[in-house]
Amino acid sequence: MKYAGLTEYATDYCRHYTSTRERTPLGVGPWLSQLRENGWKAFSKNGFPTMRNEDWKYLKLDELAAQDFEQGGWIPPEVVKELEPLADHIPFMDCYRMVFAEGLYVPELSSVGRGIEGVTISPMSAALHPEQDRLTAALGSLIDVESMPLAALNTALFGDGAFVHLKKAARLDRPLHLVFISGVTDRPVVTHPRSLFIVDEAAEMEVIESYLSASGKEYFTNAVTEMVLARSAVLNHHQWHETRPGDSQFHTLAASVAGRARMHTESISFGEGLTRSDIETALTGPDAEALMNGVFHTDGDGHFDLRSIIEHCVEDCRSFENYGGILDGNSSGSFNGTIKVFEDAQRTDSKQSSRNLLLSENARMNTRPQLEIFADDVKCTHGATIGQLDKDALFYLKARGISEQAGRRLLVQGFARERLEEIVDPEIREHATRRLMERI
Repeated sequence: MKYAGLTEYATDYCRHYTSTRERTPLGVGPWLSQLRENGWKAFSKNGFPTMRNEDWKYLKLDELAAQDFEQGGWIPPEVVKELEPLADHIPFMDCYRMVFAEGLYVPELSSVGRGIEGVTISPMSAALHPEQDRLTAALGSLIDVESMPLAALNTALFGDGAFVHLKKAARLDRPLHLVFISGVTDRPVVTHPRSLFIVDEAAEMEVIESYLSASGKEYFTNAVTEMVLARSAVLNHHQWHETRPGDSQFHTLAASVAGRARMHTESISFGEGLTRSDIETALTGPDAEALMNGVFHTDGDGHFDLRSIIEHCVEDCRSFENYGGILDGNSSGSFNGTIKVFEDAQRTDSKQSSRNLLLSENARMNTRPQLEIFADDVKCTHGATIGQLDKDALFYLKARGISEQAGRRLLVQGFARERLEEIVDPEIREHATRRLMERI
């Protein structure tokens, strides 16, 4: 592993770490301080990743690492009121909602269900004391701080986020929407949201995580989400990212999926900033299943980076990945997907696909699909394509009176339709389609 050790930015992050430890709530046991210390030791040793690390070879983080960010803080009430449109950015969705601005929970914009049988939904900050037993066992259990440098930084400095626990056979009657808004003030701010979902046997829920930009200064969001699915649990998960030039959003998702459980995660990303999504999923029980798909559109000097690892640990599990990218302007992207099939994971069924469309001569995309197979009775396929709009198809449309601009939109919409149609929630699918067409 190649990392840049702590240098000029050491003072800032040391100050953040000291401040975070001092804010430990009363009554919380030593487990939290130990968790933070483990993350800080790993980050102090390894620092930010560099392009010499294969998992980060298409991202140059020198400027981000050197920038002087402040920690998130109090938001004036008049500013909170202005955030209402962002908090409700997916229109007509009937959902529970938790809103966080500059890393802090905003109860005025939130509507969390109370008294739902078998369901606990709470800001992470409010759960640290009453949920200590579950947090001690689960929080950080899926994160390897030595090999995940930004997740290590989050572990040391995380502020607020969501804690959700569904007891056996419980069902959340509507989606839970977590809205993280950054760029709220005129100061460059770094936030480290941390969320944990524990879904017990045969329980079921849907969650959306939205990471959005307000109109203030550029920012650095470094989020981590952990999901623990017990036997026969079902979790439908959606990530939504939107960035402006200069914004940086990093998100690490780590999931453990037990026997007969189903996890479906979707990634939707639009913007001209920097977005990095790390997804690590372990299928740990027979008949477990992971479905992963997504679509992104970058423009300007934006960059989208997706790294996924799916581990088939036992027999008779399935995983299906299908991602698509649309790149314009001087933007760039990368897909680095690995499927690992362990020796005992016989009868694995796994498919991986990355298809990408370049809309300009300066746009560029890198793909790196990988299979690591140590079992002999498996069905595993992977593929990746990078191409441009079909000139013959565009000529055909123009010959029939369709303008070049309208023809390009039709061809791009046709390319994106396959991915968009895989979005399970109709409101999210409709909103994603509309936002993509607005951007082209």
